[in-house]
Amino acid sequence: MLRFFQKMRNALVPESRFGRYFFYALGEILLVVIGILIAIRLNNWNEARKNHRMEITYMVNLKEDLQQDSLQLERLIKWNQMSVNSCNNLIETIRNHSTLNFYQFYSNMDYILPHITFIPNQNTFNEMKSSGNLNVIKNDSLKSLLIQLDVLYQLIKSSEQFLEREYFQYVFDKFHLYINNSDFIDLITFEKKTNYQVDSTMVKINRENLEKDMYLLMADKLFDNGLYALSHDKKGLINKYLFTLKNIHTLLYLLDKELKN
Repeated sequence: MLRFFQKMRNALVPESRFGRYFFYALGEILLVVIGILIAIRLNNWNEARKNHRMEITYMVNLKEDLQQDSLQLERLIKWNQMSVNSCNNLIETIRNHSTLNFYQFYSNMDYILPHITFIPNQNTFNEMKSSGNLNVIKNDSLKSLLIQLDVLYQLIKSSEQFLEREYFQYVFDKFHLYINNSDFIDLITFEKKTNYQVDSTMVKINRENLEKDMYLLMADKLFDNGLYALSHDKKGLINKYLFTLKNIHTLLYLLDKELKN
């Protein structure tokens, strides 16, 4: 096409046909402009297609991460609710001066002693932030909820760290101050292994000694207060878990909707 215009121009110039030459020169310019516009449009189309593929990949990975976080939070809510119940059981026993055998004490402490924290799966979100690709997500509501969820995760971490400090000071440390942990574990392990059928003199002595230590522990006012504070803080933590879980479910709904489109 360009060669055609060049031939026409060369033919027209010697004949001083400037009007027609101008027309064909304008045609050449228009042709170049149209070519540039088409190239830009193709480049934009390729870039948009590339970004769309990237957006789909991110959304699929985000969905997988959030599904794992959802399952983890559901387990933590159940675990912490059992822990709250166990704290309340011991508090009621202590304050009502009720009797409690070693096995009842152990079954409650089994839910109190372990400190389990939430470990979110944020690999995809963190990669999007660090690479500057967060804007690849076109849905503004989805993008806003992802940012809010990151804030909620930080709040959960902060609450868990506070609870851990209180937990170790008033419950965990107090337990190990009064109870010999190795004797405690050895007795439980032995009794479970023998299906509680062996009741030798040594087992009785160990159990009685541990029960004495158990009552000394429960008589410690700081341990009682620690259980109350732990129960209260875990209730607050459960509420944060529930609120975060609700946000995750909303995000999963939006992600499914976008992926179907």
